Formats: sequence, structure tokens, C-alpha cells
Amino acid sequence: MSSAPRIACRLTTPEQAHRLEELRNGLFAGAVSVEERHNGYAFSFTGTDSNASALLDFVGFERQCCPFLTFSLILSPEPEPIVLSLTGDSSVIAFVRDTFVALTPTQPTGSFSS
Repeated sequence: MSSAPRIACRLTTPEQAHRLEELRNGLFAGAVSVEERHNGYAFSFTGTDSNASALLDFVGFERQCCPFLTFSLILSPEPEPIVLSLTGDSSVIAFVRDTFVALTPTQPTGSFSS
């Protein structure tokens, strides 16, 4: 029986601090909304090509760094928002809230069960 990967970043402490600062001032600063879900959070971004590219890069990097996260990226035709969902078990939800939601300029909206 396989267990879920433990919550631990594969970056060193200085690398992690630098990465979070990049995300705070870049990608996540552009989040237009955050929704709490039963299994994680959904972040909405404007539907630009530059955001699509940045989000694909983010998912590619973070898949290697944080193997405990499950990623969903919905890319609708422009100008519809791009939605990035970060999900997992209860410890993952707390990690996403403390790490990524904290980087956004907005507070999460209410919880729902989609």
C-alpha cells in the first residue's frame, strides 16, 4: 500500500525563499480571485497568453518540487479566466493556504464542494 508523499519542499531554504518571493511579486500577485474548495483552492487569473504561459511554467516546476500537490489548469478561450486548482488531503490544503493563498492580494471566497 503506497502512502501519500509527505509535505516537504525539495528546494533548500534559500532557494525556497527566493522562489516564494518571485511568486509573490509575479504570478500570484496577478490572481484576481481565490476560492476555497473542499479539497484545496482554485486561483483565477486573467485569460492572457502570458498568464497561460506563466501558469504552465509554474505547474511544470512545482510538479518536480512539490510531488504531494495535484494540479488542475483550465484554459478557456480568451477573455475567460484561467483557473489553477491546487488540491490534496487536509495537510496539503493547509500547505496551499499558508504558502500560495498567502501570496495573493485577495482573500479566498467561501467554501463549496465542487
